Amino acid sequence: MTVSLSPIQIRSNAKGIVSLIWERNKTGDGSVKSWKLYWSPRLAGPYTAVQTAPIANAVGYGSRYVQHDIIREDLGILSNANFYVRLTSVSAAGVETPQDVTKTRVVYEDGMDLTTRFMYYETDYQAAATDLDFISPDVFDGAIDKIIITRSNASAMKVQVSLVPIGSIANATVGNAGYIDPKTEILIDVESGITLETYYLRLDQTVPDMGLRQVRIKTTGVAGGSMHMLLGRRRLYSYTSADI
Repeated sequence: MTVSLSPIQIRSNAKGIVSLIWERNKTGDGSVKSWKLYWSPRLAGPYTAVQTAPIANAVGYGSRYVQHDIIREDLGILSNANFYVRLTSVSAAGVETPQDVTKTRVVYEDGMDLTTRFMYYETDYQAAATDLDFISPDVFDGAIDKIIITRSNASAMKVQVSLVPIGSIANATVGNAGYIDPKTEILIDVESGITLETYYLRLDQTVPDMGLRQVRIKTTGVAGGSMHMLLGRRRLYSYTSADI
């Protein structure tokens, strides 16, 4: 079963429509009057509001959940593309909570279902590249399959691949040194002085995260040009869950 720190669950993701659900606020104290949903093609952002109008704090699915449907075509999201979503709440006084980077949810390509697929890909593309600190937001009983970084600028680059305990991220911002306790970070690969246009990590031995760790890919020394990162993971066990 997928584990996510985000309050957002994915009820369905098919035929170009993504149905998102999250628990509505039942306190009635005015702390949450409505919600705002943001999306981005990159985990690092920037994030754009899905719609201008607020999403009411009202039952939309069952008796517990707010539901909001995203139509990929309306936002220009291709069917074979992943994207990321974040949720904020707005009080009766009009005060909006800040976006929480640690509670970002990934929406996989159209039709993705944990019961029918075992290979998962996350990508990050930058037309004007800067250093990357990518931490997979979802965790499941799986293993790293491969990591590929391609770029147009061959300046010397360092790549670090590791596993970090789920929920250990305090602030996933490049340059914020020490936000993960190095004693709990398991290094998988570190390569310095890479001047090739392609970095390719294919592991001879299975490196599982077993539902307890997130994959972290960090670069230093990236200096302009375009860059594309691909993280491939494969599921080790099959689960039936709407929470994908």
